[in-house]
This record gives sequence, structure tokens and C-alpha cells, in this order.
Amino acid sequence: RLDKSLIYKTLNEKANIEGKAIASQQLGLVFDGVEYAYQKTKLILKYMPEYTLHDGEHLLRVLYLMEKIIPNNNLKELSIPELTLLILTAFFHDIGMAPYEEEIRSWKQDWKDENPNDVEIELFEKFNRFASSYPERLEEIEKLESLGKTEKAILLKSHLISEYIRNTHAIRAREIISKDWSGRIQYQEQDLTAYFAELCFSHNEDTMKLLSLETDVLCGENTNLNLPFLGIVLRLADLLDFDGKRTPSVLFSHLAVRNSVSLLEWEKHRSIKAWSITSNSITFSAVCKHPAIEASIRKFCDIIDDELKNCNVVLAKLNLDSKYKLELPTNVNRDKINAERDIATGEPKYIYHDTSFQLSKNQVIDLLMGTKLYGKPEVALRELLQNSIDA
Repeated sequence: RLDKSLIYKTLNEKANIEGKAIASQQLGLVFDGVEYAYQKTKLILKYMPEYTLHDGEHLLRVLYLMEKIIPNNNLKELSIPELTLLILTAFFHDIGMAPYEEEIRSWKQDWKDENPNDVEIELFEKFNRFASSYPERLEEIEKLESLGKTEKAILLKSHLISEYIRNTHAIRAREIISKDWSGRIQYQEQDLTAYFAELCFSHNEDTMKLLSLETDVLCGENTNLNLPFLGIVLRLADLLDFDGKRTPSVLFSHLAVRNSVSLLEWEKHRSIKAWSITSNSITFSAVCKHPAIEASIRKFCDIIDDELKNCNVVLAKLNLDSKYKLELPTNVNRDKINAERDIATGEPKYIYHDTSFQLSKNQVIDLLMGTKLYGKPEVALRELLQNSIDA
């Protein structure tokens, strides 16, 4: 399947023109990296059973979506290390969702020996700090355990671990690359491992952080590497993998997903029936069984709109060479997102309205941050001091 990738074909062609040594080095690196990531991401379902799929299929689709984002003429002008890193980041960006077994055991306080070692204590303390930000969940777990409802308590604990993995997966990706791939991501004699790790980390960061990455890494004679461009392509391709293939019906029914957020995510993806991505338009076709699912899909389209806008801003600020230009639409076409129709009547099963309630931001800020709340400035200062002591 990798052989069918346009990015891989382009890399293969260019590397062989450079000579057997370069071809052997780069193609061997790609195959080793893809094999490693494809196998390792199979563990994600073990640790995050109720999340939408982040397996090898997702990684191959991210690679395919990269090809939809980069114009063909521009793809041919990219350097060999840029093509190599596009493939590797497509496969490694979610590697942090497959933590090492010793990490999982430490989070569960399932120590290897009777007493935990320093590494296990450090791992647990990091997880415990995260878990402490969910006091209601911890109270519920404690209550369930006191009532003897062990199975439900374990389920809630597993949700916490899954959420921790998701929140920290970009950091962990960098750590895994450092541990297992240090010095192995190379072009000729140039070690690109640190740049590679930074790209994988960047996909979960704010888009504007890409502005701090190097735009002209010298890898060899007339061979350069543009990190912000690769970062933009990765984050867009990852975000645009939004369809039913990530939530196959058979797997969904067997998993019996119970978490309310997970249910909404799975149903959101399963409602997407088709999509089209061109330089002028991004369109998702969705048939929704419930207005909450449609609202979730439209909200996700808003996220894509924001990402498209931010990526366009980054590209404009960097003022890059023409080969790094991307023809991106400004927003997602929502015309094909509709309610499921009743077969007997032909009528939609619901009528969707984008209705919500929101606090008046200015009035709330005026109430809580003006002089009305305390009356005297001294009282406000006293409260600030008291809050700092409490914290």
C-alpha cells in the first residue's frame, strides 16, 4: 500500500536519481519507520478502547490526505528529506497514544516489585497530578469502590487513563522517538531526528507555534528542509481524516462504547458518508440521525475552518518559496450535512436549528472584574492574597 502512495513514488524516483546509497538509506528508513509505527499503533485500541481509531489505517489515510493537500507540481519540487519526513510524520504523529507497558502499570500503581522504584514513582506522580484535576471523577471512583462496585470503578479509572494518554500523546511521541529512534532519522550524514520529533510534537500544539520552526534547514548540497510547511501539511491531513472508516460499525457494536463523549465522537464520524477535498473546496457529506450529531459535525467543521485560516496566516507570514504554496479553501462546505430521512414519508427526521445559550461575556467580566463585586479596592486585594494562599 505504501508503494501506491504518490509521496512515496516521488521519493523513490528522486532518491534513485541521486544514487543507490541515498535510495537505500532513505527507502530503508521509510520502510523501517512505517513498519514500526504500523505495528506499535495496534496497541492504541488496547489502552484507549473507546476512542475513534488511530491505527495503521488512519496513518495511511493521513498520508493519502497529504497528497490531496499538496499540489502535484509542488510535490515534485520537494527535497528528498522533506518527502521522507512527510511519510514518517504521517505514521509517527500518534505514536504517543501507544505508551510503554511500564507506564500503564505505573499509572495503575501495579508495581513491578513490592515497592515502586524512582521511575515508577515519577510516572505515577505525573499521572496523579493530571487525575487530581478531575476531583468529581475521583470522588465517584472512591464511592463506587466503597459500595463494592469494582467493575464500574475500574471503567472510570480506564477513562481517566485514556484521557491522560490523549492529552499527553504529543509529548510521549517525542519521548518514544528519543528512546527508540535517536540518531536513526538521517539524510546522508545529517541527523534529522530532533527535527522529526519536533514536527510530530507540533501537530498537537497551537498553529502559530509553527512560526518558531526553522524554514531553511540545510541537509546537503542544494538540499533544504522547511519545517513549518511540513507541520502545516501534517496537522491538516490529520484533522481532515474525518469519516466512518475511523469508527467502523462492526467494531463499534462489539466495543459497546459507554462514555458519553466517546459515543458522540463515534457517531459523529460514522455519520460521514463521503468527502471531497480539492484546492477550491472541502466538502463532507453526512447523514445524521439526531440533531446533536449534526451539531457535533458542524462544530468540528468550525474547528477545521479555524485551522485552515490559521495555516493560511502562517504561510502568509513566512512568505515561502512558491513550491511551498498550498491552495487551501477558507472554509468547509456544509451543504451536504443533512438529517436522515424517513423512508416511508420522505421527510427529514428532525429540523436542525443552530440554537444555543451563551453568557454575555462583557457583562460577566464587568461583574466579576470591576468594582461592583467588592466595592472597595482593598477588599479585592485581600481576596487576591487569600486566593494565592489557597492555591
